[in-house]
Amino acid sequence: DITDRAGEAMRDGRDREALAGYKDAVTEAEKVKAEDDLLARSYENLGRFYKRRRDFENACLYFTRALERRRETLTETAEPVARSLEDIIYCLFDQRRYEALGPRIDELLALREKQFGAQSPELIRPLELETRLYRDLRDYDRCQQYLERLQSITAKAYGSRSVEAAECLRDLARNRRDQRRYADAAELYEKALAVQEKAMPAESGGKNHPDIARTLDEIADCYRHEERYDRALDALSRSLSIKEKLYGEEHLEVARTLGDLADCRANSHQEKEARADYEKQLTILRKVLGENHMDCAHALDRLANLERQCDDLPAAIEAATSSLNVREKLLGKKSLETARHIRWVAGMYSQKGELEKAESMLCDEQDRLARGSREYLNVLRDRRHLLQRLKKDKEAEALDKKIKSMEKSP
Repeated sequence: DITDRAGEAMRDGRDREALAGYKDAVTEAEKVKAEDDLLARSYENLGRFYKRRRDFENACLYFTRALERRRETLTETAEPVARSLEDIIYCLFDQRRYEALGPRIDELLALREKQFGAQSPELIRPLELETRLYRDLRDYDRCQQYLERLQSITAKAYGSRSVEAAECLRDLARNRRDQRRYADAAELYEKALAVQEKAMPAESGGKNHPDIARTLDEIADCYRHEERYDRALDALSRSLSIKEKLYGEEHLEVARTLGDLADCRANSHQEKEARADYEKQLTILRKVLGENHMDCAHALDRLANLERQCDDLPAAIEAATSSLNVREKLLGKKSLETARHIRWVAGMYSQKGELEKAESMLCDEQDRLARGSREYLNVLRDRRHLLQRLKKDKEAEALDKKIKSMEKSP
């Protein structure tokens, strides 16, 4: 069979042979005017071939031909018609062709309603596709309409205290969070958490399931946006406990949660506890990722900010300099991110009163950066301010003229 041989070739990575085989299958199917339906299946196979190669335009073309053929030869509610619609929809998502997606998903939803009725669990998938579309488009009101319908059908199909119902609540909460309605989102996440804690089977971890930890993280995120740090700390502490049981104490998920805990504690004026959490996080990151990883640099930044908040400038400079060293190794000394970080560290030296050191750092960075860039201009402005404070008036005036000339240039 031509199609079987082509499928075997595709699985083995023999793409040319597979493409030729699928095209031969289409030619043969057209000759014999096969019903569903050899011709539609041949178009479908070509579509899948192109999709595997990430040629979504051609994939969509052949999936559409398969759909048209099936609509000619089959009833409007035949399952292969629904399958072709799904193939087209996924290809359109891959191309982010949102203007074409809406009508196709509506077609699929209408077909499923004709097949199974308006309250069937078979509508769950097309409704999920509707919510995905309108979430991507940031049309949160339309997304909400489909989410509410999805929740109703899911509750009837699986029960209102099921894992599936909890997932619907989480999606509703996410939609509110995306609208920055954090209080509403937190309330929905709390409801989802209550369902999850009762619904998660013991063999899957029960209350120590990773999905419960994720919900706790989302609850904490909502409370942090509302500056309700006590509630956020409670949720993050529970999440940390679950993750340590699931993954052990030296895992990246544990490190991430420690960083979030430290941020909350820093904002709650619990500096001592925040410092301990940042240091634990940094220890894990260095052990798992190595010292010269950008995640380590970000953790050092947060520690430096805490030390600066505590007016411990020597400790802040030490952490920030360690972070700068990582960036210079990973990004080079001429990168914009490195330049911004040098200005940050120089600002700390200036705050500490070490003006010569700060000015020297900026002078070196000025020589490295491309002239005319925005960051180059920022370095000049910072350096001018330091020269004025150092009473180096001639140098400051010369730099001031240079800055004004650059500011006038288009």
